[in-house]
Amino acid sequence: MVWRLTDSLWYQLIFLLVLFTELSLLGLLASAFAIYTFDSAIVLLVHDMLITAAIGTLIGLVCLTIFGFIIQITSRRYQRYNQQQVEIWLNLWIDIVLYDIPPPLPASPLAPVAIEALMRLRDDVGGTELNKLHELFQHYQLHVPYLKRLQKGRPLQRLEALELLARLGLPDTLPAIQAQIDHPKLLVKAAAAKTAAYIISSSIVSDAHISSFIEAITATSLPRGALEETLALTGTRAEEILRQMMHRPDIQDTHLIAIINVAGWLHLERMAPYIALFLDHVEPTVRATCLKVLAQMNRLPGDSQYAIQKSVTDTNEVVRLQAVRALSLLPLHRSYPLFWQALKDDSWWVRLAAAETLWSKGEEGCKMLYRFTDAHTSPQSSEIARYVLLNTGDINTDVWIWSRE
Repeated sequence: MVWRLTDSLWYQLIFLLVLFTELSLLGLLASAFAIYTFDSAIVLLVHDMLITAAIGTLIGLVCLTIFGFIIQITSRRYQRYNQQQVEIWLNLWIDIVLYDIPPPLPASPLAPVAIEALMRLRDDVGGTELNKLHELFQHYQLHVPYLKRLQKGRPLQRLEALELLARLGLPDTLPAIQAQIDHPKLLVKAAAAKTAAYIISSSIVSDAHISSFIEAITATSLPRGALEETLALTGTRAEEILRQMMHRPDIQDTHLIAIINVAGWLHLERMAPYIALFLDHVEPTVRATCLKVLAQMNRLPGDSQYAIQKSVTDTNEVVRLQAVRALSLLPLHRSYPLFWQALKDDSWWVRLAAAETLWSKGEEGCKMLYRFTDAHTSPQSSEIARYVLLNTGDINTDVWIWSRE
C-alpha cells in the first residue's frame, strides 16, 4: 500500500493555507488598483503586498516540497515494512494450515496484514487445506463485516463487499450473496451472481447450495450476456448446473440460449445429446443456437442428423445458415444434395456459408465446389462458388475475370 499526498490531512491543510494567502493578497491588490490613485502610501502598500505574496508563495512551495519528500520516504519504508510483516504472517498461516501439529492460533482480532496474508493463501490452496482455511475464516469471523456492508451499504460498498467475499470463498455466505441477485441495481445484481458462481467453482459446496443458486438466477431478469458470464464462472460444476437449468419446465428462451452458448464455450461435449433435444424448439433463435453449438463441438448425437437436414429448408434465415454450417458434421456423400440446395438459397449469407463449409471439407469439397463454378449451374451458386475459391486462393484470378466476361 502506497500513500498518496492527497490522503494526508496535513498536506490538505498546508495547501488550503497557501491558497487562502494567495487569494487574499490578490484580492487586496485588485482593490488597491481599483482605487486608481498614485498616492505614495498606496504605492508602498502595493509594493509590500507584492513582496509578501512572493515570500508567502516561496514558503508554501518549499513546505509542500519538503512534505512531499517526507511522505515519499515514509511511504517506501512503510511499504517495505508492510511486505515483511505479510511474509511473516504468511509463513505462520502456512504452518497452521499445512502441518498436522499447528502452532497456537493468534489472538483475535487480527491485524490488517494478517488478514491480507490469510487471503493471499486462499488463492493457492485446495482440498483439505482449503477446508482448514475456511475454518480459520469462520474462527476469526472475517466475513461478518462484509456481510453487514453487503446488506446495508450503498451500491459501491456492496460491490466492494462482494469482491472481498469472493476472495474469502465461504460457502456459508452464499445465501446472503444470492439475496443480492434481486437488487434493483443491475450492476449489484450481476456482481452478486458472478460472486456466487465463483464461490461455487472454487469451493466445496453442497447440492442445496447449487439448487438455491439455480433458483436465484432463473428467478431474476439478468441480461443474457451477464447470465452467460455467470454460468461460465461456475467452472467444474458448470455441466451439472447447466443440465439442471436446461430441463426446468419454467426455463425462459433467453436463459436456454445462454445455457447452450456456455456449453459450447466450455466444450462440454457430454451436453451434446441434451442440446440436440431442442433442435425442434418452437423458437428459431434456440434452434439456430443448438445448430451452432453442435457444429462447434463437432458432435452429432442420435438422430440429430435428420433435424439438421430438415433445418436446411427452415423458413428462418439464421436457422438455415447455422444448419448449413452444421452440415460439416455429415459425410460429404450424404450432404452433397443439401449443399446443392443451399447454394441456390435466396439468402446470400446462406449461400456463402454453404460454399465455405463445402470448401472446409478438404480436397473432395473443393472438387465439388469447382463443379458449381460451371456455367450450366445456377448463376447464384456459380458466382458464390467462384467468390469463395478466389478468396481462399484455390482459383486463378485470370480465370475468375475471364469467367465473368
